[in-house]
Amino acid sequence: MKYFEGLCPRCRSPESHFRLHGTYYRKCDDTRWRRFRCMNCQHTFSQATGHPYCWSRRRDLHEVLPFEVGSAKALRRIGLQYRAARSTVLRAVERVARYLEPILAQQLANNMACGEIYFDEVEDFIHTRWKPVSIAMAIAADRSILGLRLAEIPVRGRHSARARAKYGRRPDQRASARMELAKYVQPALKVDVTIKSDKHPAYASLWRKVMPEADHQQFKGRRARRDGYDELKVGGFDPLFVFNHTAAMLRDNIKVLSRKSWCTAKSLRGLERVMIIYQYYHNNYLVPPLPT
Repeated sequence: MKYFEGLCPRCRSPESHFRLHGTYYRKCDDTRWRRFRCMNCQHTFSQATGHPYCWSRRRDLHEVLPFEVGSAKALRRIGLQYRAARSTVLRAVERVARYLEPILAQQLANNMACGEIYFDEVEDFIHTRWKPVSIAMAIAADRSILGLRLAEIPVRGRHSARARAKYGRRPDQRASARMELAKYVQPALKVDVTIKSDKHPAYASLWRKVMPEADHQQFKGRRARRDGYDELKVGGFDPLFVFNHTAAMLRDNIKVLSRKSWCTAKSLRGLERVMIIYQYYHNNYLVPPLPT
């Protein structure tokens, strides 16, 4: 298998200018790969040159990471299981998330003319409850995650004064994150798409700006059920069940989002990378996959 597209990575010469240049052994997956030399520029490369995980010594970790992250495992436990340092797992998460981002964008582009979506936000925190974040999500009717955006929000409640004294005032980035998410999923939606959300006052004006011809239906929120990760609601039929059930799946399948846990994300970007990996795992393995 070749990943360099049949051209020299440096001077773009065709394969007729290549000469064999030995092989090398890759310990992580117990394989041997052929090397080449370009006779025009004397550049050496291998069959694996150009792969997204090129130069990684733990490709076995990259392959299993979506399954482990989506199975409620902490990054330290993944490192312990696969005999990798915590820093190695963090680099693998960063590389896998960077590789999966364009794949998710392509899957969204292939999922054209979506006729019904659910839009809402889930709140969590980073490092401490005094650093809350908001996760805006757009969910299709088949429970696939079309997109998500994270945003910092100010702390609320009785400890807000102590939180501001210790960590300073936090910006409210929810409006920009909602707008960015709405514009991201807009090309995959029908002109007269049905958008279902709760009665948050900012949602109506948002979708009037982005999709003025859409049918935006808002429903009153309900009290959370104790046995549904505080995401499922009480009281019979729930018109927002698709979103609430997906949010409960996030709580159950992502370790750093689980309730009453000492395992927390340490940065906004780190949580976003984990969410990207889970979105790919959720769309392609937990629900009917999007067309490719």
